[in-house]
Amino acid sequence: MGVDDWDEATMVTVVVDPDTHSMPDVRSRENFIASAATITSVSQIDRVLTGYSYPVDRLAVAIRIMRDASAEGVSEARVRYGIASVVEWLKWLHPAISAGVLEGVEELVRNYLGENSSEQVGTDALIAYIASNLGLSGEEVLMAR
Repeated sequence: MGVDDWDEATMVTVVVDPDTHSMPDVRSRENFIASAATITSVSQIDRVLTGYSYPVDRLAVAIRIMRDASAEGVSEARVRYGIASVVEWLKWLHPAISAGVLEGVEELVRNYLGENSSEQVGTDALIAYIASNLGLSGEEVLMAR
């Protein structure tokens, strides 16, 4: 069993007959990053985005997965799936996030996929964009949950 926060859980995961190779402990940041580093396929992007702990790291990994997939010539449909997954996941960051707040995010993500900048640059810019649309700081957006 795992939770996203031991004191105030918003998500509880129960695994029956767990396989430690497919379900590593991601409660620590280091374990999450090590586990996420092995994910390379857009079809597995949900493994990164199923949780809500370490949101900056999760978003950076999702951008990396999609950027690598785009560079490798993965079909446009798979890239759109990855972007849609990220946009859906972003709705969780703050209770005030709505479709209007996220308007333009798909285009921003697509732009970051073609840039040579780091995933962190894209992640920081997306969070800043959302925060600006909400009239909040990036830290306030991330601390909302």
